[in-house]
Amino acid sequence: MPVKFSVIIVSFHARGFLEQTLFSVRKASRNRKVEIIVSDNSLDDEVADMVKNDFPDVKLITNPGNPGFARANNIALEQAGGELIVFLNPDTILPESFFEILEGVFKNNVNIGAAGVRMIDGAGCFLPESKRSIPGIWNSFTKLSGLADAFPRSRLFSGYYRNDVGEEERDFVEVLSGACMVVKKTVLEKTGGFDERFFMYGEDIDLSYRILQLGYRNIYLGDLTIIHFKGESSQKDEKYLSRFYGAMQLFVKKHYSPFSAAVLTLFIRLRKTVASFWRNPASEEKPIQLSCSFLGDGQSVKETQQLFHNLVKKNNDTLDIKVLCEGAQYAYEEIIQYISEHRGGNFLIHGKGSKSVAGSFNRNTQGLVFSVDK
Repeated sequence: MPVKFSVIIVSFHARGFLEQTLFSVRKASRNRKVEIIVSDNSLDDEVADMVKNDFPDVKLITNPGNPGFARANNIALEQAGGELIVFLNPDTILPESFFEILEGVFKNNVNIGAAGVRMIDGAGCFLPESKRSIPGIWNSFTKLSGLADAFPRSRLFSGYYRNDVGEEERDFVEVLSGACMVVKKTVLEKTGGFDERFFMYGEDIDLSYRILQLGYRNIYLGDLTIIHFKGESSQKDEKYLSRFYGAMQLFVKKHYSPFSAAVLTLFIRLRKTVASFWRNPASEEKPIQLSCSFLGDGQSVKETQQLFHNLVKKNNDTLDIKVLCEGAQYAYEEIIQYISEHRGGNFLIHGKGSKSVAGSFNRNTQGLVFSVDK
């Protein structure tokens, strides 16, 4: 039986986030033929050891140094045998229906080149980058000037985020997020995969645009929700700002006329200067005393409580947490629905049998992950 899906995960996180992602992918795979490839950029032996020991069915590629997100995906793509390629961030949680829904979408829509999903962060808040427009002159201006953020419900100022499409609707859009992007292998063979000049950020916009140029359509699936623990991939430091705004400059120079590119490049540089001035200074992380309540599968709850018992708490700072424990009696579908319906809360997720819990309470800060050796 041919492989229908190849899931490519570029790892650059602590092992706990990747472990929870792999648990959800494995659960969603069920009886389907799904190939999982981890292209490891983490430079962390613990990550590689975890994959080798706990997920022997996963193909592990250890990249020397950190070749970047686009290059790491392309390295894995060369070894992928699936008809549909799922590019997935290592800080995501999938529902059990993930592959079933996607298989139906591509089967019934032959002109679809790529599909994206509704993403919520670890606090249940919708991530607007799930569905976007090509950043033309006006959309780029409203995004970079902050007008899109200031008027998030305005079609005029927030066309960049396709606010005319409801977050739970299905519709064709131009740009999908690389955090969870499903692309036909045949389409990727025509595009050549990701443009490796994009080290990190912007590569998904570029690939989405090139798929459209081939005559295919990109579809946003608002009825298929995943969790993306926004904030884990990088701190909002000077390196992040350089990479993010550098990627925007690369995109406009690649696809716009010289005049338009020059104007937008100037504006991007001004925006970067403002962002650098206003960014929050790095602060020392403090240990947190957790006040936890547990919800989910009974056996998984007991397992998670034991994991927390082994953790050392060093001060009196307290944070109220709802720990959601996946297992035979509590599915990832239910976890995602619960977080979506209780947005704004503090949640941690534990997959039954895993050695970690992970979560994110603010899309602009690093998440919280605990890993304990058993």
